[in-house]
Amino acid sequence: MANFLKSLFVKGVEIDTAGAITGDVLKYDGTKFGAASAGGGSSVGALDDLSDVVVTAPEEFQGLSYNGTSWVNSHIPLVSYVRNVESTTITTGTCVYLFGATGDHATVKRADNNSDTTSSKTIGVAGANITASNNGPIVTRGYVDGIDLSTGYTAGDTLWLGENGAFTTTKPSAPDHLVFIGVVVRATINGIIYVATQNGYELDELHNVSLPSPNSGEFLKYNGSLWVADTVDLGTDTTGNYVAGVTAGTGVTVTGSGFEGATPTVAIGQSVATSATPQFAGLTSTGTTATSVLTVDGIEIDTTGASANQVLQYNGTKFVPATVSGGIPDTIFDAKGDLIAASAPDTAARLPVGTNGQFLVANSVTSTGLEWQTISVMPNFEDDQNILANQVFS
Repeated sequence: MANFLKSLFVKGVEIDTAGAITGDVLKYDGTKFGAASAGGGSSVGALDDLSDVVVTAPEEFQGLSYNGTSWVNSHIPLVSYVRNVESTTITTGTCVYLFGATGDHATVKRADNNSDTTSSKTIGVAGANITASNNGPIVTRGYVDGIDLSTGYTAGDTLWLGENGAFTTTKPSAPDHLVFIGVVVRATINGIIYVATQNGYELDELHNVSLPSPNSGEFLKYNGSLWVADTVDLGTDTTGNYVAGVTAGTGVTVTGSGFEGATPTVAIGQSVATSATPQFAGLTSTGTTATSVLTVDGIEIDTTGASANQVLQYNGTKFVPATVSGGIPDTIFDAKGDLIAASAPDTAARLPVGTNGQFLVANSVTSTGLEWQTISVMPNFEDDQNILANQVFS
């Protein structure tokens, strides 16, 4: 019976298969379902059979994106649809930063590396022209084409944020802000870049650095939990000895000075400025009054009990005060006949010669004690006789 059934009714609607051929479908004509060719005589066997789809060498993970004319296969970039709040068109390839929001869309402006505000929120590159106060695509990661890269660019170049929405191959340095934009993929008049924005950091944006109000001249100091701004305190911020500099004077030389942590060497020469306190090599003192005892190169000078116009005479053990008699000669000789010193008459007594032949002349008494003036020694004296030439002690 089934072979002779030409039509049937389903819920009151007739299905008529009369005249059906291979490939036909049942199509409702307003009255009944009857046999008809699929698609009005055409059929779709593949995706690119559609008139507005162009598929070329499809690859894994590709998708369809509309290029303004057709749907084409490509690796789909990450795109955000935003509002241009500049007063002029943002053109394809322009770097933008997130400015705010209006209506249901985020707003953008041209990014610039001159400030933190216009660089730290850089989100991507315009994928097409976006006229003022209208919406358009921003590629946050992926390919952007249609950019003129024919001059000054080479495939593989690294791109950084420049000024007024431009990118540059010159890496910015402080105080300009560092933002990585992407790389050049094709350097032609119809160039391609791959966008992968990455914003640089400010020092105070690190989680373990606290710099709410740094001042000029401060440095970073770890306080046990955070790095903070601080000034240098030589008492607590340095270890070991700190020497800023040692200045040489008359008869004094200095080496190894003038830098932090230095250990300078101070050397005293043979000619030392007159001082109430002796300051030359080989001399030690137990005082500076008339009862002083000095030791010069191992020989003691004891002025105990000295009075005006006395001299210090070597007694074979040490120099002690002594009174000399006789006139004051213009020229003083030692026992060997060698000239010791020339003196004006009546300024000092004749110097009797001790074993070592060296004397100091007492010339006055001051409030601080007895002053002694040495006599310059001429050649042919023993080395240990040349004690203190032209020095005053008190």
